Formats: sequence, C-alpha cells, structure tokens
Amino acid sequence: MSAPRSAEFFSSLDSKRSLALGDVLFILLTLVLLLGVIYSGRLFRFGGVTLLLLCWALFVSAMVNLPRTFRSQVRAFRREPTLRIDARGIWMRDWSSLGTVEWSDIKSISLAPLAPSAEERSIRLTLGNEEKYWKRLHSSEKLAIFVAKWTDKVITFLDTGRVAWDQRSPTSFEIPLLPIAQVAAVINPLLQTHGLPPLQERDPFHPLV
Repeated sequence: MSAPRSAEFFSSLDSKRSLALGDVLFILLTLVLLLGVIYSGRLFRFGGVTLLLLCWALFVSAMVNLPRTFRSQVRAFRREPTLRIDARGIWMRDWSSLGTVEWSDIKSISLAPLAPSAEERSIRLTLGNEEKYWKRLHSSEKLAIFVAKWTDKVITFLDTGRVAWDQRSPTSFEIPLLPIAQVAAVINPLLQTHGLPPLQERDPFHPLV
C-alpha cells in the first residue's frame, strides 16, 4: 500500500521580500528593546514599572526565540512549506523538531483569534499528548515556550491587574497566515475522521478541555 500524498501550504510571510522585511523589523525591534534594557533607569522614570516590565518581558522572549526563529527563516528561504498535512498528522516548519504530530495526539486545531483578512488566518494546534513531543524539542525551544507563557501572564497582568499565576495551560503552537479556505478543505475531512471538531474560531478565554 502506497503512502498517502501530503498537502503543503505556504504562509504569505514566506516570500523572500516578506522574509527580508521581517528580519529587518525583528532586528530593529530587538535593538529598541535592548536600549530599553540598557537604560532601564531612564525607562522607569519615563514610563514607570509597567513599561519597564513590558520591555524586559519582550526582550527576553525575543532572545530565547532567536535560535528557533533563525532555523525557521533559513528553511523558509529554502522554500520548505509552512505546514504539511497528510493522513498521519501535521508537520510545522516553525516547530520541525516535533516531527509529524499524529492525529491521535492532537487535542484541538482552531483558528487564531486575530486575523488580518478572511482569506488568510493563523491556526493554533494544541497537543493532547504533551509529554511525548516535549522530549523531542530542543532545549532552547523548551525555554522559549516557558518564557512565552510567562510573558503572556505578565502582559495580562499589566493589562488587567489579574492573572492566574499557578494555572497550567496546555502548550499550543501557532502557524501563521495560511490560505485558510485551502487548508480547511484538506484538514476538515481528516479532523472529522479522527473525531476532532472542524476548523473554527475558538474563544481564547474559554479553551477546549
């Protein structure tokens, strides 16, 4: 029996122009955050503790994500797809160290809440078997996930003044700006086959359990 054919999708961010522009913006943002860290005293006097904490949180997050971002950018320039879907599961270029995430290990796949257009949407994959895939991640990726969760908590705290610091949230992986109609046409039949809900937007404050 022959192996099933896979469907490959590219993000709109994968053009060489977009990749180059993204690199420039990342460098500029990192330099701005670095200046904020170096001159923390002045930043505190200008913007108070809120701006200072935000600057430090974003800078640390950018630094720990640098190895993963670099690997993904190199692969994007080599024209590796952003997302690959087949009968076995899903492969994500930004998290290629996970290998193929099998359908039986997926808890949910949903549309990310923020969307620049109806044609292009990011999707979010949440694992149902974290331990299996956690072992596959590089140490730098594990650190990046840990820091990202705490950065989200810091931003939420700065915005609302409340956050559940001890709440354990499942690990989710976001795949940016895909041609959503094409992705949905391929992925929805497979989701149905494996007893998962179809691709649709989820309330970010009430995740699936």
